Amino acid sequence: MIATLIYPFVFSLFPVLSLYLKNVNEVRFADVFQVCLIVLFFTSAVFLGSFLATRNSAKTSLITFLLIFFTFSFGPVLSFLFKNMDYGEIMAFYPKYFASWIIIFSFFLVLILLADTQIKVVNRFLTFFSIFILSSTIIKLVLLKPDLNQVVLSRSADEEVVLNSGNDDINNLPDIYRS
Repeated sequence: MIATLIYPFVFSLFPVLSLYLKNVNEVRFADVFQVCLIVLFFTSAVFLGSFLATRNSAKTSLITFLLIFFTFSFGPVLSFLFKNMDYGEIMAFYPKYFASWIIIFSFFLVLILLADTQIKVVNRFLTFFSIFILSSTIIKLVLLKPDLNQVVLSRSADEEVVLNSGNDDINNLPDIYRS
């Protein structure tokens, strides 16, 4: 029962930590920790709102998972679809994509609200799935060097020195607004 209530929160951390894993040399973990807290806050708000609407903890967990999944997968699916399109095609396709995303989300939401029999099975599967993907991401992060934050901090300090050392060159650049 408790696992059914927890998996939306576990799943909500996966996109943040997987993005951190891809950019581990660029971002400090303290910044990622703050984002995780914000994501957990909004997941709690969605969970509470869903529970007040349905009064069913199994449906609440599934609705919260669905909203998190559709929110965090919107951009990656969009990027995948837009890889081979030019700007004009993207601008024409985007409203259709957004509308279809809303329709698909609404379809699954209605399906969850009407279903009663298979909700527990789906929740059990999503519990194991969420724990698996989050733990695999955490294991990958732990296997990295423990001093990665020191590398990021020293690198950003070096970049700051390089940026500040070129101030004379900035004054000699042409003014593109008045040409």
